[in-house]
Amino acid sequence: MQRKVKFYLQKVTVWQTLIYLIAQPHSETFTAVAIMQLEEKGLLNLDNPISQYFPDFPNGGSIQISHLLSKSFPS
Repeated sequence: MQRKVKFYLQKVTVWQTLIYLIAQPHSETFTAVAIMQLEEKGLLNLDNPISQYFPDFPNGGSIQISHLLSKSFPS
């Protein structure tokens, strides 16, 4: 169920789900920074396959964390 949120300054009614879309362009940056911090601490290796962290991920053995960050996947 969606709720409407009223922005009184603009006097515009928007759906509550739209509020989250404002932060969406920045979510990739936050994710990348968090992953790089984990790598710096030695808790994660960008060259490891994602199946090491998510064993049930389809084709996870051939996809590295670095592939996810760069949006490039092995052929």
